[in-house]
Amino acid sequence: MPEDIYEHIREQAPFKFEFIDENDNYYKLDSYIKKLHDDYIVVTPPDDGDVDINIPGNAEVNLIFPLDNGILIAQCTVLGREAGMKPGVLLSFPHNTRVLERREYIRVPIKLRVEITFYSDQFYTDRKSFFAITKNISASGIAFYHREPIESCYDIGCKIYLSDENPRAVETRNKLIYSQKIKIKNETVFLTALSFTSISEGDSARIVKECFKYQVRHKKIKSY
Repeated sequence: MPEDIYEHIREQAPFKFEFIDENDNYYKLDSYIKKLHDDYIVVTPPDDGDVDINIPGNAEVNLIFPLDNGILIAQCTVLGREAGMKPGVLLSFPHNTRVLERREYIRVPIKLRVEITFYSDQFYTDRKSFFAITKNISASGIAFYHREPIESCYDIGCKIYLSDENPRAVETRNKLIYSQKIKIKNETVFLTALSFTSISEGDSARIVKECFKYQVRHKKIKSY
């Protein structure tokens, strides 16, 4: 286990428990560490009000510990539950950890179809749009590949077509971070990054869920 997690894995330490249940519902709930054993951890079952949430066995989960300047995320595997009236959840020790600053967000390299719209002049007379494919996405923004250069842009809109059960596109207002020319297989394209300046709470939750599901599948934590 990496050294930076030792001071956080202790009895009574509070954290946010991030997971997806058997019905594909995403949760981030309060919990704390009950006991430490030589080869596993016992934590209190996270609950949503008075409802005890069932966490699937062998599920990959995140323990999110608060830091002074950010958070520490530890990925663990659910091993089972204790016996008794209020059984704790048995977890493996973390197999992957990362410290993120407050300005950072988990990003994942998912390929998604996006539609970009913007005005090329500050008088809003020349509206342009094109489709692109994402390089990565996070709760704070996206990076994507496209063929036509963006020399100037105003009022940037973005529709993101996630691969979840909701057919409606996520819609955001955005700020241009950078746009640069790159080569992929001897072909010149552009890589552009946007940060979200406006996004609904529901759309943000959909992106967070997709990012977490990617982590579960690939057991990776990166920052953006």
